[in-house]
Amino acid sequence: MLKNILEERSKVLSQISILYVEDDQDTLRIISDFLDDRIATLYTASDGEEGLVSFKKHLPDIVVSDIRMPRLDGIEMVKEIRKIDPDTPVMIITAHNDNDNLMKAIELGVNAYLTKPIDLIKFIKQVYNAVEPLVLKRELAEKNSMLIELNGTLKEKLLVKTDELDHLKDRLELAFSGTNDGIWDLNLLDNSIYYSVRWKEMLGYRDDEIENVPEARYERVHPDDIDQVWQDIYDNINRKTELYENEHRMQHKDGRWIWILDRGKTEYDASGKPIRMIGTHTDITEKKEIETRLRESEKNLLLAQEIAHLGNWAWNFETDILEWSDETFRIFGEEPQSFVPTYDKFLEYIPKEDRQNVIEAVAETLKDDTKVYDIIHQITHQDGTRKFVHEQGTLRYDVNKRPVKMMGTILDVTKHTLIEQRLEEQKRALHHQANHDALTGLPNRILFNDRLFHAIERARRSLNKLAVFFIDLDQFKQINDSLGHDIGDEVLRRVSIIFKNSLRKQDTLARMGGDEFMVILEDVKDTEDVSLVAQKMLDNLHEPLIIKGNPFFISCSIGISLYPNDGGVMKTLIQNADAAMYKSKEMGRNIYQYYTVEMTERAYERVLMEANLRNAIKNEEFMVFYQPQFNALNGRIVGLEALVRWNHPELGVISPARFLPLAQETDMILEIDQWVMKKAIKQMSRWHHKGYFPGRITLNVSMKTLYKSDVVANLEKVIERHGCIAGNIELEITEDHMMKDPEKSIAVLQRINEMGVRLAIDDFGTGYSSLAYLKRLPLDKLKIDQAFIRDLPYDDDDVAITRSIIALANSLKLDVIAEGVEKEEQKEFLVNNGCHIIQGYLYARPMPAEKLEELFNGPLQSPAWIPNEGVADAV
Repeated sequence: MLKNILEERSKVLSQISILYVEDDQDTLRIISDFLDDRIATLYTASDGEEGLVSFKKHLPDIVVSDIRMPRLDGIEMVKEIRKIDPDTPVMIITAHNDNDNLMKAIELGVNAYLTKPIDLIKFIKQVYNAVEPLVLKRELAEKNSMLIELNGTLKEKLLVKTDELDHLKDRLELAFSGTNDGIWDLNLLDNSIYYSVRWKEMLGYRDDEIENVPEARYERVHPDDIDQVWQDIYDNINRKTELYENEHRMQHKDGRWIWILDRGKTEYDASGKPIRMIGTHTDITEKKEIETRLRESEKNLLLAQEIAHLGNWAWNFETDILEWSDETFRIFGEEPQSFVPTYDKFLEYIPKEDRQNVIEAVAETLKDDTKVYDIIHQITHQDGTRKFVHEQGTLRYDVNKRPVKMMGTILDVTKHTLIEQRLEEQKRALHHQANHDALTGLPNRILFNDRLFHAIERARRSLNKLAVFFIDLDQFKQINDSLGHDIGDEVLRRVSIIFKNSLRKQDTLARMGGDEFMVILEDVKDTEDVSLVAQKMLDNLHEPLIIKGNPFFISCSIGISLYPNDGGVMKTLIQNADAAMYKSKEMGRNIYQYYTVEMTERAYERVLMEANLRNAIKNEEFMVFYQPQFNALNGRIVGLEALVRWNHPELGVISPARFLPLAQETDMILEIDQWVMKKAIKQMSRWHHKGYFPGRITLNVSMKTLYKSDVVANLEKVIERHGCIAGNIELEITEDHMMKDPEKSIAVLQRINEMGVRLAIDDFGTGYSSLAYLKRLPLDKLKIDQAFIRDLPYDDDDVAITRSIIALANSLKLDVIAEGVEKEEQKEFLVNNGCHIIQGYLYARPMPAEKLEELFNGPLQSPAWIPNEGVADAV
């Protein structure tokens, strides 16, 4: 095959010079040996800098270069070459999956590219396709010179046009070759055969509509083509040809005939007996139609001179007059000999965006007679029609070697240019199709792998984490098998939309094939964030999909791997996510699992906790405990803090530290705050009716609750319903939550203060409050955080901070209370420094309302009487 290709192209290859730039010495040696005696001249370079020097020195006909090289890479070298000579053909050799550099090369206008390892057949074809126009151009220039000297003949014009159209035909065939192939696999021992789904789709059939038997193929071949098909197959089986290749017609399901490029190769056993033949089918109907149209155009070219669209011109520098042939007038949309053209008149036909380029091309030719006037530009007819024309010209001199005239040709290349533009559009469309799933429009496996590769590189540089999801729809095969692929395809489309809406814009969702999807989450800060995304995807599938009036309940199983914990390379992360997905299947489906067992357990515990918490709200499993606040000077109760407890029916009392952060994150804190508020105020009203007046009751509320628009109205309603006095209620807000949006906090707290409800800051000293904001807040009390009380009076820093808070409260005329007081020496220090209101285990632990009433009935003269035994602890 290679020998035949070289023989066919030897005439062109023997006339060219090649600069080959490659830093891999083995590859450089192989290609050099291959080209050395087949081309006119071979120049070599081992990197981009050396290649650029060689290019400037030798100006080769074509440059072939690797992309990744030391010192100066292939992309930068091509940029510099394009500055020197934008028309020199350049062919790039790159590694697989180097799409970024490949796209840069395409933007620079490279003529072709190959991937390593290099296929010599493709290599020589690409070189030939790139340099053939150059050789043709040289031959065309020689013919044009003869044409100008002899005043041109119709035969020569038509030959030039035929060469141009032949070249156009080759380019069209190349552009339409990159289609999806169907696969066939023939077992020569038992005459069994396999046809791929794509093979059947080319003929308009579903996979289940064509039986995998040889007759299904050969019965559909056109009767005029079948004999040659059999002959070519037998020739390959009998080793007469290296490869089997045949173009023939096959009947489509709708009755029309389509053209198929059929390729294959025979395999033999150790004894040389043919055992198998495998090959591909490519739909080349469109290519055949283009070839037919081109042949028709070629025939029409022979019928009339004007179809050639090749005109002559000569510009006399002394008179500034242009001599145009009749065809040149017609190209410009004018009647032959309708006026005497001049150079200025010629420029009037050229649009402004092209005019300066033409002027500069003429000037360059006049300045340097080694340069040929050669340019493609637009012209505008009087009626506004635009055409693309290709002009070429050379200088003529007098006996004193002074330029007196420029002579050349002009060719209407509008159709050619428009076809190239359409091919470029098709190229972009094909690129999109090659990287996206046709059914859902999502990135496919190729694009996903590319994005994951670069995401890992970014994560490695920035020391960030990323997550990979492997998603498989549960029981999806049953839908396809029972309801058909149309319903299955619609389910996949709907699910892909649901998944996409569950992710951020910067996340990647891809369909890997069938009912498998994958996700890339970049910039992962916490595995909890990953769990939230996975759970969101599961939750968003809970609602049934309504398709053709029927509900479909879909669920999925998700496996998660994390970079770098579960792997540092793409393949490992995908494999581990896949393994985790199967673990999800084993665990009962409709869940997600991490590849790491510990992470899965943590994520599962969170999901379980969230579900139990929602049930707790629904079933009112909460209790309110009350911790008294005492005046340390007389030992009497001056207030109560209401504290929520979760009494789980199976796990018992659960610490607020375990469920309140989750409630805050999921907004369930709004319902819990509302429930505690109603319970505590109702209990306060009951105590008042019994004759107990334990002072103010303090309620802990989140800023999410306070930011609700109806919080003031709801609070007023509860107070009024139970007949409480607003001044007996105190809302306690955590300092760090309030300082996240101080301006909004001030506005809300001001409205609550106007009701008469008192306000206190909890955990004061830990939230970095600005004194300016603190002064503007309508506060009544500061609560010193127990973190500063724990080591009093022995820790100098805690001593200084506590004294400062007490002094600050006194200066702002605010009450001050200390929480977490457990030791006598702590109380003594606080009292001696002006803080008399105490809350802590030294006096009492949080307890239910019934237990608290025992304190109300006992002597309130000193804390010594308060029993600690049997009082509920905070868990």
